Amino acid sequence: MIVVVAIALPAALFLYLQTSEDELVEQAVPEPVAKSAEREVEPAPVVEVELPRVVEVVEEQIVPEEPVPQEVPPQEVKEPVVIADDRFKTYTLVSSGGRELEAQILDVVGESAFIRRFDRRIFEIGFDRFDAKTQALVENWRERYAHLVTDEQKAFLTTPPEERVAEQEVAAIDSADAQVDDGELEGDVTGPYLKTRIRGVEWELVDNMSDEFEGRRMDEDKWQLEPRANGWVWIGRPPGLFRAENVRVEDGKMKVTVGKLDEPVVVRGNEFLYEGAIVRSLNAGEVGWFYECKMKANATEMSSTFWLMTKGHPIKKLELDIQECVGVVSPEADPWAAGWDRIYHSNMIHRANKHNPEPVQHQGSIKLDRKNSSRYFVYGAWWKSEYEVDFFLDGEYVYTIQAPIEWDVPAYLTMAIETYDWNPVPEEESRVEEGSEEERTTSYEWVRTWKSIPN
Repeated sequence: MIVVVAIALPAALFLYLQTSEDELVEQAVPEPVAKSAEREVEPAPVVEVELPRVVEVVEEQIVPEEPVPQEVPPQEVKEPVVIADDRFKTYTLVSSGGRELEAQILDVVGESAFIRRFDRRIFEIGFDRFDAKTQALVENWRERYAHLVTDEQKAFLTTPPEERVAEQEVAAIDSADAQVDDGELEGDVTGPYLKTRIRGVEWELVDNMSDEFEGRRMDEDKWQLEPRANGWVWIGRPPGLFRAENVRVEDGKMKVTVGKLDEPVVVRGNEFLYEGAIVRSLNAGEVGWFYECKMKANATEMSSTFWLMTKGHPIKKLELDIQECVGVVSPEADPWAAGWDRIYHSNMIHRANKHNPEPVQHQGSIKLDRKNSSRYFVYGAWWKSEYEVDFFLDGEYVYTIQAPIEWDVPAYLTMAIETYDWNPVPEEESRVEEGSEEERTTSYEWVRTWKSIPN
């Protein structure tokens, strides 16, 4: 097991807030959104989540009322996540009333635990507000990791919010217009695009799954542009058709431009009105590798994506979505789709087949402070083990997804620009048809795959 150790928690990412049990539950994030793709997995609503870098000024500290101990019948006590050798793992914490909250444990002091939700809000929770199983989990965490929390981190967690508001506001303003610069981060040449190196791991570039797109045309020794070839058969979700001619290399980038077809195309009874593309790697990646891209989404109702897909396994059909978003939320979109044009959303899906009648899906997401089409973002995922994947945005860790089953089948990189039935292209005044070429183009400045070499 590789241990990921954080150095210092950035001040701009934390907000100390004491709250009552009812307020904690009200602010808890419900089930994240689901993915709708060729997999026929029905998406679920996205809930507005506060961006980690947006600062909320707390004018008055709320003092919670003295909690009333509650007894929970044995049948209502839920098993917590088993502690692993990972300090910043996300756990299912259960309150004394049987309510659940997904959160990381940052420190345990006396009879209180400092926790962080995946939207990065910080809370101090007394032991008596957890059920017995979660209390045991927190104590276990204290024994394993409390000695690793630095004095600086402890001071930050216990500093009243009003004393650090000014500093956070300045940091938020300074970072609001920050652009991703390859030269700013450590390891952009010899390892993944990370602000903090992963200790104990060295990296080797996997050349046949990496590309800086510096030539004049796509490298067909690395990438497949034809939708149907090499065992792949998906040509797009109607009404969006995949066409290889929509992919080109230009200005040091791979560009995929969408649009409306000159004439409708009917394939096996399905009518296609719009065109996108799909690009797949010819080689498969493995467990332990790091996958990343620098991508600027198109500004239309169609998608921009970066993911991994297995092929040909007799039992498992696995999908690992690193990033999936749309450029514009359609006026005809499902109500839950609000915010999908400014999101980092990931999935691990075991798709349905005769060995797995019901699809299994685990996912995570955060909202961004700007649209995905506004600039280049770096989306990355470390396929850490057969059981979990860590996700990174612009070099910073954002969340971990636990695998629903043993995730151990080699998978191929995929970049699909497609239509969604939950974000339909409107018949009139669509950005797909009326947008400029730049607005209709998803650009990938580079794609990099790294093989981990334990040190």
